[in-house]
Amino acid sequence: IAQPGDTIYVDAGTYDLGGLTYSFPKPITFLGTNYLVSPNDLSNKLLLNAARNAESIFANGKMQIASSGISIEGFTWDVGNRTGVELVNTAVTNNDFGTFKFTKNIFKITHTNTGLNSFSITGKFITSPALPVTSGYTIADNRFEKSGSATGTTFNFNYVKDILIDNN
Repeated sequence: IAQPGDTIYVDAGTYDLGGLTYSFPKPITFLGTNYLVSPNDLSNKLLLNAARNAESIFANGKMQIASSGISIEGFTWDVGNRTGVELVNTAVTNNDFGTFKFTKNIFKITHTNTGLNSFSITGKFITSPALPVTSGYTIADNRFEKSGSATGTTFNFNYVKDILIDNN
């Protein structure tokens, strides 16, 4: 069983998550086979990087953030007709999970539900005039591929500050 702060290396292959939601309640780093390799061609970011290794693919499932300090690097995400990454908060749960890193991944957007978000992050609820406290989200050097009749929004952040979205 992984301990807080552990790193889990995931070999190439397709990991079918069976349509389930997987909650990560402790700070863990997941490294796929391409955690050191950009998914985008260095000379033309619109092209796929042909130097990528065989992929570690998460398919048909959702990741739910349930801790600060989660890092996901070097995977292909093909989650199907659902949100791929989420932090759900209500007035009851009201969690402040930040310091999330999502880098060097390929994220396939194939869902057809109107209004479905690929990333849906709702930080700790606050009341005006207070400012958001949930922070530290890095989404950098990824490739987002929308196909077919996919609809919805790629990113939806509420009650979050200090978001870095770069080089995607």
